[in-house]
Amino acid sequence: MRKIKQITIKHNSNDQNKKFTAWRLFLSIKILIVLAVSIGIGALLYYQFHLKKHIVSRNEQSLFRKKVKLMYLSPRQVISTTKVSAITTNSLVKSNQFEITYNVLKNPILSKSQKLDNIINELVDLVKKQELPTQPLSITLIHVKSKTISGYQQHISRYPASVAKLFWMVILEEYSNERKIASSNKIETDLKDMILKSDNDASSRIIDVITNTQSSQNQLSDNQFKTWYKKRNQLNRFFEKAGYKNIDISHKPFPLVDLTMTEPQGTELQLQNNSNFNQVSTYHAARLMYEIFTNRAVSLESSQKMATLLKRDLHLSAWKNNPPPTEAFNPIENFMGESLSDKDIIFASKAGQTSTGRHEVAYVAATDGRMQYIIAVFGKDTQYSESNTIFPDISQLVFERMSNHIK
Repeated sequence: MRKIKQITIKHNSNDQNKKFTAWRLFLSIKILIVLAVSIGIGALLYYQFHLKKHIVSRNEQSLFRKKVKLMYLSPRQVISTTKVSAITTNSLVKSNQFEITYNVLKNPILSKSQKLDNIINELVDLVKKQELPTQPLSITLIHVKSKTISGYQQHISRYPASVAKLFWMVILEEYSNERKIASSNKIETDLKDMILKSDNDASSRIIDVITNTQSSQNQLSDNQFKTWYKKRNQLNRFFEKAGYKNIDISHKPFPLVDLTMTEPQGTELQLQNNSNFNQVSTYHAARLMYEIFTNRAVSLESSQKMATLLKRDLHLSAWKNNPPPTEAFNPIENFMGESLSDKDIIFASKAGQTSTGRHEVAYVAATDGRMQYIIAVFGKDTQYSESNTIFPDISQLVFERMSNHIK
């Protein structure tokens, strides 16, 4: 009995060894599989990271080259270099499931400045000395580099005349970036004419294509106008949702030669009866100009393009002695650029004038970048419209004070 027992014990020991060897082999295979999978995933992530980094690097280089190129282009050249196209009908926009709004959702953080306050006080005194009314006057002054601001009645919304075209340009650019537009040479020409020549008919067509509305000499029924008005009011909602309070840029400028309208008729008259006229404050205009020239409006590339379109040639030969025959509106003469002629500066502006007022927002910068400021002035009164000196005088005073400010 003792011998049989020994054989049984030996047999059990061999089975245990075999089981242990099989378990160790299984574990080794499992570890190898895990290692192989880990190495594979690591290699894939490494490849994707460096491929993405390479693509981003190439995109950044391409964007930088475009930015540098834009800085040396004239406003006409930038139109052909950076395409801006006509807006196509978009089912999401029409069904109100999606609505494009301005990308800068909050007001810029700007601090009060005693030095800027002093300049504003001097400007108000200057206006009084020239016996012009101060009640219809609004001013906003922003020092770009120090991020400071001051103003006089700057949050009062007033009729902005053609300064509204600055806002329509930004909306058009945002739609372009959102790929809600198709290529069209016509809209490129209209954009150039709206900004460079302040052309009303070009502006009218741009408004139509953004809002998918058409002006009619016949009035619509209440239900038809309600639908039409909601589409046209998208111009206001675009900025309202970004903190531009009490703004109205839904009205077309007049006269409109193409539509044979010297004043609002039909749908445009219905709109006027519903919300009066366009209303913009100098703070609105200065804020938008600030966002364009700090490369925040829509995108860096879009800001660069819009800034280039707004640039003005201050040399006398360009705007006074021999102005281009295609320019229907002179944005320099009797405006803020006139008193800064032939100075070594960068000057960009959008101006507007009617029989009842004179308005302008401008960006002024030294070529070395040490001085950068934005000045917006609205004078909503016939006396401002008839004065050929007040805006140049305001501009000259601000330039002198801001030049001393950086010394």
